[in-house]
Amino acid sequence: DLVAIGPMGSSLWFGDRFNQFVGAPPESGFVGASAELLLAIDADRDGVLDLFTAGDGDARFMINDGNGTFAEDARGIESWPADLIGAVRVDYDGDTRDDIIGWGPAGIRVWRNAPVRFTATAPLDIGLDPAEPIRSMVAGDLDGDGDDDLLVSGPGGLRLIRSNLAALGFKALVGGTLASLLSASVAGMFFG
Repeated sequence: DLVAIGPMGSSLWFGDRFNQFVGAPPESGFVGASAELLLAIDADRDGVLDLFTAGDGDARFMINDGNGTFAEDARGIESWPADLIGAVRVDYDGDTRDDIIGWGPAGIRVWRNAPVRFTATAPLDIGLDPAEPIRSMVAGDLDGDGDDDLLVSGPGGLRLIRSNLAALGFKALVGGTLASLLSASVAGMFFG
């Protein structure tokens, strides 16, 4: 399946086994609202990927029932701060729920996926220079310990931010550790 987002609206197409795509019918419940950000995330923990879109101060989850029907739900994120320009799905606290980390000029914010709704935490300090803007961020288990880590790019280059679940936080690695860890542990992962 395919989702496209943009300032003029969003669209959803369903793909079939012959690689043919058909626009989602109105009864799918998909809301084609304007968006600048899209995440595929299991917001309701049913094993089926849902969609999170944000932009222009709005945020919404499109909860997927697994049969091509969506229901709009804020799940605790009714608005999206205008100063956040990107987001990733990450298990921030090790509870197997998909959490959201958003970033922008004002810093990094975390929304933890609680049993019923997402809850915003205080801005997150991961040891980066606040004056150095983040250009992109990806999440994955980069060091093989079973926890999601962050790979952050900015004007100063790449930074690996390792998770520290015991402290519910992240720790920046510096020096040659990043190069050796990436060459040893990231085979098969793509960062664009």
